[in-house]
Amino acid sequence: MSFPELPSFTTSADGTKLFYATIGDPSLPALIWIHGGSFSSLSFDPVFSDLLWLAHVYLVRYDVRGHGRSDKPTESGAYSQRKLAEDFDAVVEASGARDVVVVAWSAGGALLPDITMYSKTPLRAAVLIGGVSHVGAVPIVATAELQGLMAHGLLSTDNVDLAHDTLFQIVDLLVYTPDRDMPYSRRAMLFGDAAAQPPAARRAYSTRSQDAQAWLDLGEKVCEILLVHGRQDRCVLPQRTLDIMREAFGNRVSACWIDDCGHAPFLEKPDECRRGVLAFVDSVVRTDRL
Repeated sequence: MSFPELPSFTTSADGTKLFYATIGDPSLPALIWIHGGSFSSLSFDPVFSDLLWLAHVYLVRYDVRGHGRSDKPTESGAYSQRKLAEDFDAVVEASGARDVVVVAWSAGGALLPDITMYSKTPLRAAVLIGGVSHVGAVPIVATAELQGLMAHGLLSTDNVDLAHDTLFQIVDLLVYTPDRDMPYSRRAMLFGDAAAQPPAARRAYSTRSQDAQAWLDLGEKVCEILLVHGRQDRCVLPQRTLDIMREAFGNRVSACWIDDCGHAPFLEKPDECRRGVLAFVDSVVRTDRL
């Protein structure tokens, strides 16, 4: 059976309009995909066009407020932990998702503490793909190259040339082998997607405050978490991320390292990424259909 992707909009508790899209059988466990900072759910086009996912899971993606086709507030208070969690709940409700597993890429991983602590949606599990575990971990796990770009160009609101050049450099950092995995069409899509974000919204989202301590203190009470990382990630350091997560959550955290791969395994090594994620979901959710 084939399923068309269904794009739609829903509204969060504070009236913020959110874009989301679904594909597959909503009776299956739901993977809710959360994109990285500055980009949008368009990043996951290769996943949502891969029919091999759909025999196992229901796929949902949405544009985090400030990104893509969702509303883009520019005041910092619009990006509180509670509001971001309420956005997630609005998407879960609108999509009819059940047995929810978060799949968060890059800085999207930093929403996991917000969702865990403030959402009314119980999580079955979480997958961080090249993910940052929480906002406070960025100085520890981000590579020096990425931190330099973030500090000196990405958040610029008054230098168009600098912001433009920085975005192009960050797009090429997303993969280990740009000549192989960043064709012009993909590069142009990712750059255009990020460039469509107003600089003030990018700054407000990127500099949001977060208190993740209650989440880190959950220990063995946290949901099962899988880290999927390319060993050659040029943005986030895999071992440092694993060390932080294991220190907090012990054996609740497992890892899937992928060779010859950088920051976006779902783009660079889609088969290996899919197998790793679905094996994890199978082990956690264990429905008759998996």
